[in-house]
Amino acid sequence: MAETGLNAQGLSLIENLINNELKEEGFDLADLQFKRAKSRFLLRIFMDNKNGVTLNDCERISQKISASLDSVDLIPGPYILEVSSAGLDRPLKKEKDFIRFQGHCIKITFSQGNNKNQTLEGKILTFEKGMLKMEGEKGLEYSIPYHDILKANLIVNF
Repeated sequence: MAETGLNAQGLSLIENLINNELKEEGFDLADLQFKRAKSRFLLRIFMDNKNGVTLNDCERISQKISASLDSVDLIPGPYILEVSSAGLDRPLKKEKDFIRFQGHCIKITFSQGNNKNQTLEGKILTFEKGMLKMEGEKGLEYSIPYHDILKANLIVNF
């Protein structure tokens, strides 16, 4: 957290404020990035909604969150706020993401221990009690503990 100048509590307060604003407007926080960019901070918010996200949604949410952040003054100094859709190939970061996208195809990288990682593509079968079950190539089933997941994204099929 040294690169941002904020401690974990400050970042948590920012994330909670953003989460509350998004929920109030019917959106979910898909991802949040906060880092120093040259002489100012960069706060990127990726939001999602089961009905999609429009440019007007991003503009409206950006104005609302900007006003809220400015009123509580949690970010030390000037910052750039970017608000956008999580995208079709959105990342899956939270347990609820894996539950929501059950039946969808994903690309996942997970730890196998001993500094070995594996990447798979397949369909989410279930997510229960911290365990992702997915069907990979040739119908093989995999069980992957949530805490071993390093990265997961939806795969867009047209």
